[in-house]
Amino acid sequence: MKLDAWLSTTGTPDNEFARRIGVSRVTLFRFKTGRRVPDRSTMEKISAETRGDVAPNDFFGLGATSIAPTPEAIAS
Repeated sequence: MKLDAWLSTTGTPDNEFARRIGVSRVTLFRFKTGRRVPDRSTMEKISAETRGDVAPNDFFGLGATSIAPTPEAIAS
């Protein structure tokens, strides 16, 4: 789930969430809009505060995907 969606869904005010993860409201805005990606420590805090609803992959648009092997790959 995207951070912006989580904040909206839970009704969590930006200033409160920013304080809980130790960043400014401006930095939180940048995270929400994709202008900045949180560092590892901050991502861990975001994940913990959202109980895993917002995960590091959510900042990169990566999902749990599975790519089926091609017939050529299976044959080799």
